[in-house]
Amino acid sequence: MQAQLCWKWTQLLLPTVQFFLVAFALYVGYTRVSDHKHHWSDIFAGLLQGALVAGLTVHYISDLFKAQPPQHCPKEEELEQKPSLSLTVTLGEADHNHYGFPHSSS
Repeated sequence: MQAQLCWKWTQLLLPTVQFFLVAFALYVGYTRVSDHKHHWSDIFAGLLQGALVAGLTVHYISDLFKAQPPQHCPKEEELEQKPSLSLTVTLGEADHNHYGFPHSSS
């Protein structure tokens, strides 16, 4: 998501989404300990394991932080407009359905 979105309003959206996802993960860990479902050291070990795997993924697998040429964000006029299908209703013909297609024989 971070690599694909390039609009101005996403400069605030992306850190906000990241903050809430990390806050939710910490909240879940806290509630698991406070409800006596897990020991605090298990939660802490899972947090470290997840951070390590995420760091290794970003550093060795992902290309998000490698030097790349600036990404061109297309303007609305440059976006390819997909053709829309016009559904014409044929009135008065009993052998067509309400979309104008012939009835099935079954």
